[in-house]
Amino acid sequence: MRVTWTTTGDDKDWNSQPVVDVYDRTGRHVGHVDCCSADRNGDHWTNGMVTSDDLQILIGGLTNADLSQGRFNARRNAVGNDDWDYTATIEFDWLDGRKSTYSCSGRNSCSTQW
Repeated sequence: MRVTWTTTGDDKDWNSQPVVDVYDRTGRHVGHVDCCSADRNGDHWTNGMVTSDDLQILIGGLTNADLSQGRFNARRNAVGNDDWDYTATIEFDWLDGRKSTYSCSGRNSCSTQW
């Protein structure tokens, strides 16, 4: 799984870190990532307004059925008082070759379910 953040506005020069948590169809916490320092000016994220990271799977043996439904929450661990508008996207690459993509957008946090 991969998580991507795209800043969409109102982020200045600060050092917040984006975080995503993934939950399976039963509500069990199965994935987590806290990424790199975020800075639209490009001196922290290598691609300026976009960065991505691999999601750490917290539970072994997950199946397609476990993640056939679920949700993810994206937020920022703020440093300073700046707000952050962004879109968070999670990408699943299934063993059978399928790909699934889910996104949410918000100010400082967002959540979506599938």
